[in-house]
Amino acid sequence: MTTGSSQYPWPRAILFGFLAQALAFLASILVITVYATYLALQVLGRPDQLLINHVAASYAPWITQISGICLTLILSRHLVRNAPRKAPALGVLVGLSSAVIPVIIGVSFHSHFGLRSVLVPLLLFLAGWFGVLLGSSHTAGGAKHE
Repeated sequence: MTTGSSQYPWPRAILFGFLAQALAFLASILVITVYATYLALQVLGRPDQLLINHVAASYAPWITQISGICLTLILSRHLVRNAPRKAPALGVLVGLSSAVIPVIIGVSFHSHFGLRSVLVPLLLFLAGWFGVLLGSSHTAGGAKHE
């Protein structure tokens, strides 16, 4: 690797962490939109807004958190293909940058930390690390490293 390309994975790892959370948020919006469309088609008109709000308040946080963990795992696994030597550090960086957003949201909108506000960032961090472990074990079997 050249000197310029050796620094390339670090910003990409941070971007992947933030991208995982942005895509998780979009997945949550997509699920609620599909549900609202289903309700609108069912009644052939305007759907029940109270029901949509209830479903969004109940399920959107879980959808966002679960898809965020899965996307962090997938994106960190994808990152290991480009920089196999720096894989553990990059996985930690993807996990940390992905966990920053739920921590900021937890501090901003909740008056206290609960189990979920501590567990989700921990799971995001572990998903970044575990994704790199999965990716490095997959690339170690068949791919050549520099």
